[in-house]
Formats: sequence, structure tokens, C-alpha cells
Amino acid sequence: MDKGDIREEIECGLEEYYQDKEEKQKNLRRAAKSRNKSNEKDEQYEEYLRETANEPQAEYYHEKDEKQNNLRRAAQSRNRNNEAGEQYAASNRQWFETYIFDENFDMKQEYEDKLLSLPWVEEFYIGVTHEPEKSWQIFITCAPNTVPSMADLKKTFGTNIASFVHFIQESIDEKSKDSKEFLPSPSYLVRGPISGDKFCVEGPKGGYGSIGIITGDSKKHYATTCYHACFIGDFPKNDIKKGHKILKEDYANGSPRCKGATCVYTTEQKPQPKLGQFCHGLYDDNHDIALIELEPSVNCSDMAEFLAKKTISPALADKKQVKDMLFEMKELPVEIICPAPTKGVLFAVTGVRRCTKNKRCYRIRRNGKKDFATEGDSGSLVYLIYQGEKIPFAYVCMVIPEPGEVVYYCRSMDHSIKQLIKRHIPKSSMQPCLEKCGKTIVE
Repeated sequence: MDKGDIREEIECGLEEYYQDKEEKQKNLRRAAKSRNKSNEKDEQYEEYLRETANEPQAEYYHEKDEKQNNLRRAAQSRNRNNEAGEQYAASNRQWFETYIFDENFDMKQEYEDKLLSLPWVEEFYIGVTHEPEKSWQIFITCAPNTVPSMADLKKTFGTNIASFVHFIQESIDEKSKDSKEFLPSPSYLVRGPISGDKFCVEGPKGGYGSIGIITGDSKKHYATTCYHACFIGDFPKNDIKKGHKILKEDYANGSPRCKGATCVYTTEQKPQPKLGQFCHGLYDDNHDIALIELEPSVNCSDMAEFLAKKTISPALADKKQVKDMLFEMKELPVEIICPAPTKGVLFAVTGVRRCTKNKRCYRIRRNGKKDFATEGDSGSLVYLIYQGEKIPFAYVCMVIPEPGEVVYYCRSMDHSIKQLIKRHIPKSSMQPCLEKCGKTIVE
């Protein structure tokens, strides 16, 4: 084989080599491209699997977020409603206390007169309701066989009164309007006077009652009680209205049937130990209080010690303080200080009965079956319990059976004492002897 043939054979071999090599490279490129497409499909499939696998979880979290958002929106709405409700309640309270209450936190005289002039109104009292929100409420008892009229009330008080009224329609037993007569309850005394001690007026027609607190001025000590407890004379039986008229006339004429009344402790001891003598009193539609000037040998030391042992607060609550506490709590537990103390519930800051015209009394119902007050408790001190504190605020005046329950009527001790001093002894420096002697305080 010559050189030419060898060169031609070599060139043919090289050409075939390069063709094979190129074909292999093409095959490799095709294989790589196929692999890339396959991988891309695999990735797409895996992404699809991931997406489809997460769909329920994503929906769950979406629903959860939506629920949380709804709860947050509801809470915000409730907060706005609560704030609006609180502002509305505060506005309502301000309106009532501005336009209905007088400076002593009783109903204004003009409204009392107009309310009682309505033929369908038997009586009313002011208390607190919590529905639909806490507010003052005028509870009006309708006369038998009558229909209440909101139109009458709007003419008297204005249109705002509608949300402050609750009607009570009951049949009233005429016999239930009669007050219980108080009779003396014996008590043997071996110490100085304290709250709840019983006394009676010397003589066959003398009254009887209980000591409330002791007060003192620069010279003397005095015991508080009810004016009617110091009255000497007969009362018509089973007729509170006539009895009320007799007492009002006696006071208006200078208290001739109380002056000179000698009060002695109710005891079987003979002679009965003397407590003191009636010296000042105040009786009208708003007050029923008297001061008994104590014997010179009597002081307030036993009273102060007695109240301290019972952990009674050393200050009388005024009408505003009682009003605020009752509004906060709606009802307040109370207790009368007497030989056999009993518990009750204060539910009204003021009220008026048509049958007696006795006005502006606190109203208390008994707590359980036991009577809150009994015979001879007129004048007794009453304290309320607020945030664990025993706060003296009232004295017992009378008890009247109501339809379905017995209601006990008490008056503000602080207000009655201040009014008695203002009207009869304006220059007096008298102070209650609750913790310290009133004489010591003023000195």
C-alpha cells in the first residue's frame, strides 16, 4: 500500500471518528435535555404535591385568622358599647340627681306634691335597679283598682322620667296600713346608757322607746330618741294618720305634751332609775327626733366603749354618703343596735306614703323571718355594712306591714340632729359621742 492509500485510509478513519464523536455528543445533549425536562417535570410535580398537600392547612389557618379577627372586632364593639353604656348610665345618674333629688337627696318638694296629687299613686320610694343598667328608680305603688299613667308622670317630671319608673300594682289590705304599737320591754340597768337601752315616760299615758346615740355640748350630755316616744297622751288606735297629725300639731304648738316628760329606764326596779328629761324635739313630715337631757351623773363613757367593742365607725354617715353606697350596691345589709340585734336590708333612700304623709324615710326589709324591729325599738340606732365597715346612719321610726312583706321606716340620724340644732339651739356646739366625748370635742 502506497503512501496515498495510507493517507486516504487515515483521513476516512478520522472522519468516521469525528462523526461518531459528534453523534455521541448529540446523544448526550439529547439525553441531558431529556433529563432536564424530566427533572423540571419532577420539580413541577413536587411543587404541585406540596401545594396540594398544604391546601387544607392553609384553609385552616385562614379560617382561624378570620375567627380571631371576628373575635377582636366583637371585643372592640363590646368595649365601645360598654363605654357608651357607662357614659349613658353616668349621664342618667347625673340627670336624676340634679333634677329629682333636692340638696338633702330626697325628692324635691314640688315633685312629691305633684306625685301624691295623682289619684292612682298610693305611695312611692326611690331605690336602685341593675336592669338593663344600674340607675336610680322610683318605685310607685298604685292605689287599688287604678291604672298607672306614664303620661301623668311625663307632665310632672318631663319625658326623661320614663326610664326611671317602676309600677307596683297590688291589692292593699286596709288593716295592713296600721302601724304596730310599741310597748315597753323590761331591761335592768347596771351601767351608763348605751344604744338600744329601753326607757318609758313616767305616768300612765307616757310614751316609750330606745336610746339612739349620746351627744354632748360644752356643758351637758343628751340621748337621742324619737319624738313620739316622749309624747304624753293617748293616740287613736289603728289610725297612723290621726296620730301623725296630733304629733305635728303638738310640735307646732311648742311641744306642750312632751315638755316636762321624765324618762326612766324600763325595769322592774322600784323606783325606776331616771334617765333624764325631754328638752328639745323636732317632729314634722321629715323628722321624728328628740333629745333627752341626761342626769348630771350620767356620761357617755359606757356608750363609747360599747360602740368601740362592736367596731362601729366613729362618724355618722350623711344622706349623700348613704345614697352613693346604696347606688353602688343596690341593697345594703343593715343591723339595729338593741338587746337582741337583728339584720335587715336597706333598699330605698327615700319615699312617701299617701296614708301617713310621713316622708323621706329609709326603707328596710327584714332579712329572714325574724322581725328587724320590735316593740319599744323606736329611736334605736341602725348601722349599715359597706366594704366590711359598720357605719351608723339612721334611727328606727316605725314599722308598717306592706302587701307581702313588712317594711321598717328609719330616718337619717345625721340630718335630723343637724336640723334640730339649726331650728332650736343654733348656737350649740353639740357633737355625737361615738368615739370621743362630744363635750371633749367641742372644748
